[in-house]
Amino acid sequence: ADAAPVGQDDDVPEIAEAMADEGINVSAISVGDRSDAETMFAVAERGGGVHYPVTNPNVLPRVFVRAVRLVRDPLIKEGEIPVRRLTSVSPLIEPSDALPALAGVVLTRFREDPTVVNVVATGEDEPVLAHWNAGLGKVAAFTADADAWSRPWINAGTFNALWSRMAQTVARPAGTNDLELATTIDDGRLEARLIATDDEGNAINGLTVRASVYTPSGEAIPLVLDQVAPGEYAASLDASEPGNYIAILRPTGASGALTPVLGGTTQASSLEYRSLQSNRRLVERITDAADGAVLGFDDPRLVGLFDRTGLAPRLAETPLRDELLVLALALLLLDVAARRVAWDRFLGERSAPAVATGSAETDLTALRAATKRSERDQAAAFTDEDASAVAREARRRRVEARQAAAKAAARPSQPEPPPKPAGPTVVEEQTKQEDQGLLAAKRRARERFNNED
Repeated sequence: ADAAPVGQDDDVPEIAEAMADEGINVSAISVGDRSDAETMFAVAERGGGVHYPVTNPNVLPRVFVRAVRLVRDPLIKEGEIPVRRLTSVSPLIEPSDALPALAGVVLTRFREDPTVVNVVATGEDEPVLAHWNAGLGKVAAFTADADAWSRPWINAGTFNALWSRMAQTVARPAGTNDLELATTIDDGRLEARLIATDDEGNAINGLTVRASVYTPSGEAIPLVLDQVAPGEYAASLDASEPGNYIAILRPTGASGALTPVLGGTTQASSLEYRSLQSNRRLVERITDAADGAVLGFDDPRLVGLFDRTGLAPRLAETPLRDELLVLALALLLLDVAARRVAWDRFLGERSAPAVATGSAETDLTALRAATKRSERDQAAAFTDEDASAVAREARRRRVEARQAAAKAAARPSQPEPPPKPAGPTVVEEQTKQEDQGLLAAKRRARERFNNED
């Protein structure tokens, strides 16, 4: 039965094993690519049955019939089993041989092969004796045994003669070197030619030569060779398919079957490889056009033909125009890149400007001025010299501020003067002066930068 995937704790195989212990054989059929074939195999194995994996649902009826037939029919049959002769054209049984009933046989079915010779069967059409060709040899099958079941045949004298003839029939014929097979392909056709002679070199006539030719695709083509000359047999077939062709010949004469002969040939895939003969006329035309000569294998001029000792090397000049154009284009791109990129930014970090510290108001003013300067013109370079000039200017202003404060404290008190018109405060004045100093430093730095360019 078809089964979905089951878990590891599934107890179906255990149930099948328990049924087998009770004498019930359990077979399993798994249908589809996604069926749990592993569990179904375990069920059949532990249940004493057979597992049938089925991928095509159309063959299910045949599988069920086969499974039912195996369950219904026993494998052997014992008792008095009458037999009958199916054909008299067989080397295993003579027409005068007595065929009494057997005591038992193994139940089999007839092979669906036209080359099988069924010799003896039971009264219910069950095969007992048959033989057929298998490759270069022969096979024989006898479904009874060699003791109890065959006792009636042993007592009738048929059994010993049967096995003697069977050994002679299935044994390989004596080898001989008097059969020569040649297989060739010409213009898309394969020709098989057999030459048969006896030990004294005389031609063997009247042979029946059947052959099987296996094509590159694996197809077996039957072929019969006709006698075309004394001791010579030939036949041909189409061989347009490229690849290897294998021919097996089974000659038969008046004295029986001769040694099978095996041969083969190859059909080249390319047209230029199908001609296996030299085109001397074409070679002569080539040598005439090149002022050369056609040399045979016995020509003394072949000695040292490929010796290059003493040959001057040949020099060939090749213009470098294309290579130089590519190199010039690459250099042009590098030159443009070198002019457009500010390489000084990658040479190292610049030192940050040092801002002198003093009073909180003065330091804040200087820092604000430096920040504004950086935002207004980021491209201008601010060097250590400029930073020193800013610091000196800030110190000078602080000294002047302290001196002015000291003078104001030492001066006697006077009436408060009338208010002056609104104007810039001291801090604003200092900020203005510092801005002017910064602008001057920037101007000097820009002039030096331009002079360096």
